[in-house]
Order: sequence, then C-alpha cells, then structure tokens
Amino acid sequence: MNRWTPLPPWLQGPDETRLMQPYLFPYLRYLQLMRAADAFVVYDDVNFIKGGWINRNYILSQGGKLLVTLPLQGASPNLLINQLKVGCRPGKLLETSRHCHAIALQFSKVFPTQESIFPRQENLIQNSVELIAD
Repeated sequence: MNRWTPLPPWLQGPDETRLMQPYLFPYLRYLQLMRAADAFVVYDDVNFIKGGWINRNYILSQGGKLLVTLPLQGASPNLLINQLKVGCRPGKLLETSRHCHAIALQFSKVFPTQESIFPRQENLIQNSVELIAD
C-alpha cells in the first residue's frame, strides 16, 4: 500500500524548493513535501518559539494522546533554532515511548530504529536533520 498521497496542484510545479522548520517528529505531510521537492531547506536560522513543535509532539498512549517534550538547555525566544542544545535526560523521551508502545504489534521492529536515531547529537538541529535524512 502506498501511503504517499499526491500533493495538491497548488503545491506542484517545476523546480520546487520547500522550506520548513524542523520538528521533533516530522508528520506525514512534512515528509511528503520533502519527497516532492527538488530542493528542501531546513529553516533553522529563525528564533525558537516556546510552545511550538520544534522540541515537542504528541505520541499515542493507552489513555489517548500524550504530549512529550525533548528538554533543551536554556531555550529562549532570543535564541535561533540552530543554537539550541539538547538538555539533560534526553533518554527520558525514549523511555516514555517504550512505556507507551511496548505492547504495539510492530514495537520490536520500530523501537530499535527510534533508539538508533535519538538523540545522536548535542545540537538540536543536527538531530532533526539526521532524523529526516534517514
């Protein structure tokens, strides 16, 4: 089954460049935009927005959706996204994922991938770029 849906006509065209801010876990449409682009730019030289999706996202839990946050060192709207560093205990997010998804049918196939890509670098943007590049 092909999960990639075609982009709407207003997003199609020759020599398309897409520009997006990084997200903790890119959503399907984000990946579709990347795939459809001739060039994809990670827009990381803008100010960090507290309460945005750069370092947080929802994951499914037994009780519904659960907001998870990757801790950042000294996160501030005065810093650019590319200046952010991963904070203490980044593995806590991985532990939360393991706890919420351990009974999922595909857990044994998916979780090792999560472990291998999260987090590799101290710099937040390097982690994001490596995640979407994989």
